[in-house]
Amino acid sequence: QVVAMLDGVELLLSNGATHAAQLQMRALFEASIYIDWILESGCEKKAAYYYVHNLRRKRLWASRTQPGSAESQNFIAEMNKSGLPISDELRESSREQIQEIDRVLSRPKFANINEDFEKHRNGKRYDPAWYVPLGQRSLRTIAQKVDRSSQYVIFYSGASEVMHTSNYWHHIIIGDGELTFQPIRTLEGFESVLRPSLNNS
Repeated sequence: QVVAMLDGVELLLSNGATHAAQLQMRALFEASIYIDWILESGCEKKAAYYYVHNLRRKRLWASRTQPGSAESQNFIAEMNKSGLPISDELRESSREQIQEIDRVLSRPKFANINEDFEKHRNGKRYDPAWYVPLGQRSLRTIAQKVDRSSQYVIFYSGASEVMHTSNYWHHIIIGDGELTFQPIRTLEGFESVLRPSLNNS
């Protein structure tokens, strides 16, 4: 993830898409926080939780293709409505994927972790984030654990405005009776994206 996002930063910055490169910088920063926290202590346990969480998420998607499953009730109808019906081939490959995931999750090494996720899910539709059963509430609390809370505020929170389109001033300047559109490609903020991207990789 870090290498892929760094590659994305390089491609976007080299083409002057500094604003859009903040999304890759944000994802790169998040991955680097996770890596620091995993390596800090109990790395095998944390990595196992991360792995099981990913398997459970893959299983959820596969279950959505299986008629009669709780996960498929709305999903199949929405796919049909969108003109993207689920093929027999996808349904069969998903069924095989579910069987393989269940086989892996039944191993003693992962069975207890799988049960822990079920406990923390507590009847809700979706699993909590992979780190929640390990006592962390959010990426911010993890950043605090690895002494990177100031970077979280500066890099992650700022780039979140780009991710969630919650700020218009990146694109429009409102003046006295006029609107000025900002260019989508500019070198403004180049260093503020490049430097943290290199530091986090």
